[in-house]
Parts: sequence; structure tokens; C-alpha cells
Amino acid sequence: MNDTTRMQPAAGSAQYELCYWHLFETGHGFVFPCDAQGHVIADALSERALHSYRDARSRVGIEFGWPRVERRSQEGRS
Repeated sequence: MNDTTRMQPAAGSAQYELCYWHLFETGHGFVFPCDAQGHVIADALSERALHSYRDARSRVGIEFGWPRVERRSQEGRS
């Protein structure tokens, strides 16, 4: 079962996502909207998403791998 938490920006649609994948649980992690260079606009995140983003960043190498920039999936979009 995939337990990835995707955080949506308050407005706009990012074409890229910054992905923090869990080191020990395949399919688990956090995904945040970003630009092509991996810059996340923290002001565009909800309070919960901002907390999760800061938490994931603080646990790189402990619980999460290095973040990767990936092109956003178009699945489920109209």
C-alpha cells in the first residue's frame, strides 16, 4: 500500500514535486510542489504541509532519503 502524503499549494499548479521517500518503508514519504530546481515556496503551503516539509527536511539521512525533484504526475487530472 502506498502511503505517500502529497501536499498541495494554496494556489497554482506546480509542474514538479520535491519527493522525500522513507528509507525503511517502501512507498511511504512526502511530496511537495516545487519548481524545476526543487525550490518549495513555503508561503504557498498550508500550516500542516509546512510542518511536514520542515519535519521531512530535518530527518534526511535518518528516516528519509535525499529529496528528489520529479515531474508531477498527470494522473487523475481533467
